[in-house]
Amino acid sequence: MVSGTWFERLRGLDVRLLAAIGACLLLIVAIVVTLPKGPDSSNVVLDPVPPGHDMFHAKAIALDQAIEANIDGKDTDFYRVKSIGARGYLRVHISHSTTLIPGVRIYASDKNAVGEYYFDDAGANADYPFLAQPDTTYYLQMWGARGTIGTYTLTVRH
Repeated sequence: MVSGTWFERLRGLDVRLLAAIGACLLLIVAIVVTLPKGPDSSNVVLDPVPPGHDMFHAKAIALDQAIEANIDGKDTDFYRVKSIGARGYLRVHISHSTTLIPGVRIYASDKNAVGEYYFDDAGANADYPFLAQPDTTYYLQMWGARGTIGTYTLTVRH
């Protein structure tokens, strides 16, 4: 039988064990306090991806529809567009601010890259054509090359 009072036995424990127990209890309390309660608590989504910021959440755009957007920091924007008619070229037209040096990458419906274009400097407008198959969905990724930021207007034309 172990001698001593309860307090004496507690004082004899290794301080690292007491610290680990305290840390676990603090973590449990923090989780319980921060998680939502109520009827929507089963629909908790941690760290959601904003729409248009990855290929699986790409914003749908129509041919000849001008999209105005902004690149800030390490931001990247994704769009999806469907080709129509016979096989031919789609043209990605980009006009942008004097601060943004945009890059554009084109992905086929199987999510494999089929083309990429980097602008030389900020402020220029450019067209980037790529060969498109009929009735096929393509994904476009826009980002600021060399860490640049700014606004742009994107139009995909047939």
